[in-house]
Amino acid sequence: MSSQRVSGHAAWRAIVRAGPALALIMCSAAAAEPAKFTFGAITAPAQGDAVAHGRYAAGCLAGAVPLPETGPGWQAMRLSRNRYWGHSAMIAFIERLARNGPSVG
Repeated sequence: MSSQRVSGHAAWRAIVRAGPALALIMCSAAAAEPAKFTFGAITAPAQGDAVAHGRYAAGCLAGAVPLPETGPGWQAMRLSRNRYWGHSAMIAFIERLARNGPSVG
């Protein structure tokens, strides 16, 4: 998948041109259902490479993998919150730390 960078001026021009229609769409979507319900209903990460978008409180992680419920030396908590997803490198680190931690002390 190729990505193109759009200059700030070009992006603003596109937004200004689409302004009235974009505002109408955004207002009608906002009136229909708050975003917290729309995005809160999603229970699995988007497919693809692991890429973080935004911040912890206002973002998402595409291509996340789940932390297993239990493993040698650890247990995931509060599974009902659906916050046990992470970057594959982080999940591998947690599993390695739990496995090697007791020998280190």
